[in-house]
Amino acid sequence: GGLRFVGKDADKGDRMEVIELSEAIHPYFVATQYHPEFNSRHTRPSPPFLGLLQAAKVTASAAVEAAAAA
Repeated sequence: GGLRFVGKDADKGDRMEVIELSEAIHPYFVATQYHPEFNSRHTRPSPPFLGLLQAAKVTASAAVEAAAAA
């Protein structure tokens, strides 16, 4: 398992539009049916884009620390 439906459409709430895999399976896996880029702004990024950047930062930091320790 690990695949979860986590978001519904904003209009009626009867259609699933966002899925995630658990972090135990993948550090950041999100799929959306809608277009989060339409709501993203420079000072207010959409949650899927902000989450991707945060996950990338954590992964990059861990890789740098591992390389330094080697």
